[in-house]
Amino acid sequence: FLYPTTPFTMAEYSTGLCQCFMDPMQALDTYFCPCCAASRMWKAAEGEGDSLDMVMCLAAWCCGPCVRIATRMKVVAKYSISEGAIISVCLGLLPCTSACSACQDFRELTVQGTWPGCTICPKEPTDYKSMK
Repeated sequence: FLYPTTPFTMAEYSTGLCQCFMDPMQALDTYFCPCCAASRMWKAAEGEGDSLDMVMCLAAWCCGPCVRIATRMKVVAKYSISEGAIISVCLGLLPCTSACSACQDFRELTVQGTWPGCTICPKEPTDYKSMK
C-alpha cells in the first residue's frame, strides 16, 4: 500500500511571550490568581472552556511550577507548537518568564477557540487576532 505523505509542520505561538499586556485584564487575572488561572488553562487545554477545577487549583497552589510546566507542555503538544521540553521547563520555572508564559498560553488557548475564562476579571474573550 502506498500512503500519501504530507509534511508535518510545526506551528508557532500566535502571540509573543512578552506581549503580556496585550490584554491587561487577563494579565492581572493570571498574576493575582495564578492557581485559578492554571486550573482554567488546564481545563481549556482539555477542551473545557471557562471551567475551574478546584483539585487542579489546589495542585497549582501546592506545586505551582510543576502545574505551570505541565500546562505549557500540554498546550505545546495540543497545537503542535515548535517548542522543546527544555524551553517549556525553563519558561515555567524562571520567575522572570513564568507569568509571561502563562499569559501566552492563555492567549493561545483563546486564539485556538477555547477561552479559559477569568477568575477576578470576568469578561468576554479578547480577539487577539485583530490586535496583531
